[in-house]
Amino acid sequence: MKMGSLLKSSLKIGLILFAITLGTLLTSVVGIYFVVGKDIDVIMQGTPEKLPPALVTAMMVEYPGYLDCTPRALLKYDNNNCLSAYQLVKTNLIAPRRALKYAFDSFLGTLYLINHYPPEHIAATLLERAYWGENKASKIIGVAAASQRYLNKNISELNSKDIATLFVLQRAPGIYSNQIHSERFAEEVEKLHNKLEAQGNL
Repeated sequence: MKMGSLLKSSLKIGLILFAITLGTLLTSVVGIYFVVGKDIDVIMQGTPEKLPPALVTAMMVEYPGYLDCTPRALLKYDNNNCLSAYQLVKTNLIAPRRALKYAFDSFLGTLYLINHYPPEHIAATLLERAYWGENKASKIIGVAAASQRYLNKNISELNSKDIATLFVLQRAPGIYSNQIHSERFAEEVEKLHNKLEAQGNL
């Protein structure tokens, strides 16, 4: 009888400790979610520079993860759908972090991002932060700088072929920036241009 009572008491204590541990863990995760969310809000703050709609649309076609990334896909670590949003968070988190915590923060940051910002805002933000190669010793960051560097145009002056050119460059700026006048580069631009036009995005 005493043994049975002791087992019941031990079980109750074990369940209480488990509940406390689980509650503490959940509270910690929620806290990290909103702390990282503040970083995301800083990244996304303000209205992104007014970009031509065709540019933002092309970004979403080139990187379809903006439209398809959902909390469920993210929990499944579906790279095909969530890679673009995840990369935006991973490469722009403000505070340097240890590797394991950094990966966890990136995951929670992406969850916060897709729950609080529309795909168009995410796409426009990445267009403003994307790496487009280097000009001598300085990096070319953002579509406006890339447009000036490679096409000598303001983004408001871009035509459909210019947009395709910039997005092909963005795939591998270290390679394509030196091949912008090559036949191979022209073929890639034509392929993307035809794809965007066929889908009615330009």
